[in-house]
Amino acid sequence: MSEKQPALQRKMMDKAKPFSPDEVANIADASRRMRVTVDAFNQAMNTEDFDTGREIAEFVLGDEMPNRLFKIGFQWHCLNWLTNYYRNSYVQSEEDSPEADAALRHLLNTAWKYKWVVPKLPYDTTVSREEIEQANQAMRQLYDDFQCSRESVEKALTEQSILMGDVAAAREHFALWQAAEADDLSDCPACEQDSLVQYYHFIGDYAQVLSCAEPILSGELSCAEVPHITYQYVVDALIRTGHPEQAEELLEEAFALITESDEDNVRLLPPLILAASQLGRLDWAEDWLDEYSDDIFATISNNDLPYFDYITCIVPLKDDALENAQQVAQELDQRNGNSYYQDKLTLLFQKTMLH
Repeated sequence: MSEKQPALQRKMMDKAKPFSPDEVANIADASRRMRVTVDAFNQAMNTEDFDTGREIAEFVLGDEMPNRLFKIGFQWHCLNWLTNYYRNSYVQSEEDSPEADAALRHLLNTAWKYKWVVPKLPYDTTVSREEIEQANQAMRQLYDDFQCSRESVEKALTEQSILMGDVAAAREHFALWQAAEADDLSDCPACEQDSLVQYYHFIGDYAQVLSCAEPILSGELSCAEVPHITYQYVVDALIRTGHPEQAEELLEEAFALITESDEDNVRLLPPLILAASQLGRLDWAEDWLDEYSDDIFATISNNDLPYFDYITCIVPLKDDALENAQQVAQELDQRNGNSYYQDKLTLLFQKTMLH
């Protein structure tokens, strides 16, 4: 009986229900969505159904825009697998054949998606520093293979260093990013400008934040994600530079644009909700949380750093959320090798914590 078991299991797996991206995307529970997708991918690997594996990996990563339904660590696993899949397809194809051309196109498209995943790897505390460095090296190698500029790589590593709270690394990669030439794999001008805003906010140069944000706020530079992703840094810079009235006005504008756009953008609300509390608009913060808390949680709950931002914005309204935020901050800092997020909580809620 035991000898027949593996064959029976393989037979059952072969007859399993086909993977349906639409059905998976409609699973509301984030943990179950992850479990179903990981199981489907593992099943495809076990049965050597690489076409299905490719379909799942492409879905997990996203097409024209990043798919934010999954843990970033799993997305990296899929991206790494997909890179090897298309690389092998190219190597095994006859030179200058349609198959080789198709594999090369897919591989180049995969290279673009490294810009979605590599900067965000710090989101997930299950991804170790060693694994992050392996991903960084894989991105460098792939871009070198295509003889691309290191501009996109250094920009990605600047953003990654910011999320890890590493000022020295952020400065180093920023200098290399600014010195590199842009090419076809570089981001659009609006995204490039937003990353400047993010960098200057991270190093505490709030005057430069406001200066770099001008072409974005004026509408001169925009795209599908900008100015949506830019607002949090500008509002905070206005608060820090003593312009609460302007901050409140921009906060209203930001909230309206974000909530009236793609529903996925609710992930951007936690820093704005926190800013409302800092401006003394606890009524706004409470109303916004009442209306959007469930939607925000559904969007960010798979990844630790977005969850930290979500919990942090709740603290001014609910003191007992601070303990949860401190726990997540400790996990992030332990992986990152510093105390950046714990220090951030101390600065935000020092009176509460000392009391």
